[in-house]
Amino acid sequence: MPRTFIYSLVFLLLAVTVTPAHAAKNKTAQDPDTDFSAFRTYAWRGKDVSEMLGSDVRSAAEQVLRSKGYERVDADQDPDLWFEYNAGSADVLRAGWRLTIGWYGDLWAIPGARSRVEAGLAILCTTNARGDGEDRAVWGGRSLMAGNTPDALLVMTSRVGKVTRKLMKSFPER
Repeated sequence: MPRTFIYSLVFLLLAVTVTPAHAAKNKTAQDPDTDFSAFRTYAWRGKDVSEMLGSDVRSAAEQVLRSKGYERVDADQDPDLWFEYNAGSADVLRAGWRLTIGWYGDLWAIPGARSRVEAGLAILCTTNARGDGEDRAVWGGRSLMAGNTPDALLVMTSRVGKVTRKLMKSFPER
């Protein structure tokens, strides 16, 4: 019976601590003095981080913006709003201990390293509504994700559309 208890405890610890990617932590902010009802059009600025990631971010954001009454135009058509995004990731290695089960069911602690993948997405909206030649930020959103398995970054990349839609839902309606 004690061996079954140990196996159950180890399984429970692994199930709780080894997840492909934790839920994203989102945060958005907007300029309270900006009247978004005056804006109608938007365009994208900047280069895509990657072709696949860029198309996922842009299509998810455009879907939400379209539902809120905004129209996408080309950059040369003088849009009311400019959107740009950036994404990145880091693999953080930490020294630590690993638990393993011995041949007879005993627990062994051996030196090892833990890997934690952290990724982030930031979307910024600017405007030059004053016509003074200087853009000012009117809305911004960011999402941070973390995971500790070898496929965590792949899981995070597959969720970027969903994360973008969540961020953009807080963008003001026209």
